[in-house]
Formats: sequence, structure tokens, C-alpha cells
Amino acid sequence: MAEPSGRLHGGGYENNMSMEGKKDSLSNWFFGIAAKCAYNFDVNFTQNIGITLQPNFLTSFNLYGDSKWNSDYGQINMSSGYLKGLNVAPGINFIYNKNNWNVYIKTSYMYNVNNHVDTKAGNVELSEVSTKPGYFDYGCGGFVQITDSISVNAGLTLKTGAKTNTGINLGANFKF
Repeated sequence: MAEPSGRLHGGGYENNMSMEGKKDSLSNWFFGIAAKCAYNFDVNFTQNIGITLQPNFLTSFNLYGDSKWNSDYGQINMSSGYLKGLNVAPGINFIYNKNNWNVYIKTSYMYNVNNHVDTKAGNVELSEVSTKPGYFDYGCGGFVQITDSISVNAGLTLKTGAKTNTGINLGANFKF
């Protein structure tokens, strides 16, 4: 069964810190749109136990404003260029299903078609914190359907690229 989905998101943030008469400030905005399609290949061992192999493909466009971190604490400010990317991410999920719960492991490769984003401190390029054209995304997690209308989930994601990022999510759903 094919499972298409889409997402539109946007927002902004502002961060100001003041200490001993000195200030740090950082603000930015972002916008994005994405579409993902997955197909389930199900193998059922019994009526309540099975595995799903789920290849998927994500296409997204994201635009983040250029970042400028201004500080009165020292002589140098930092900046990062616009992150405007057309991204593609092929991936695969392996899902074990039993009764009302499942666990999964997943991997994908996120590739930024527009290459990369540079980061600088003053006029010095910081290649170790700049984004590269792509990164791998690995994860595992689980889902439990408690009642017909209540479910909970948890997941762990590791991203490798210019730097390693780890994400943890916990969630609960209630259907009306």
C-alpha cells in the first residue's frame, strides 16, 4: 500500500541575552514544504505478527534566513549563509509488528541538491560546522496502540554529516 504525505512549515525565532551590560543576539526565520511517499511490503507470519519492509522517498524545499550572531562580549561576530535547499532523501524502514505494537529501525540519506552552506566567524571559514551536501540519518523506535483512540510512540535518531546530531522524540496521540 502506498502512503503519500505532505508537510508545510514555517516560523522564526529571536534570542537575546544580556549580562553585565553586554548583549548577544540572534534571530532567524524558516520556511519549508515537503512530500514523502512510502510503499509497504508486508510479510505476515501469523494473524498478529509480521514484518514490513518500507522503502520511501522524500523531496523537500527548505529556506532558512542567513544567521548573524552579534555579540558585545568580544571582537568577532559569526554568520551563516542562507540555507536554501532542494533536498531528496531515499530511505528504508524495517518494521516488526505484533498485535497492537511495533518497533522499527530506519535509515536514509538526505542529499541537498544545492550543495552546502558555509559558516564563518569574522572572515574565517569554519568548515567543521558548515553543512556538507548530504548526511545519513539512522533511527529506531516504537509505537503502541493502547486503545482505539490512544497511542504512544518513542524514537531515537542519529544524523551524521558535518557534525553528529541526535534527536529523541516522545509522543502521544488521541483520535476523536
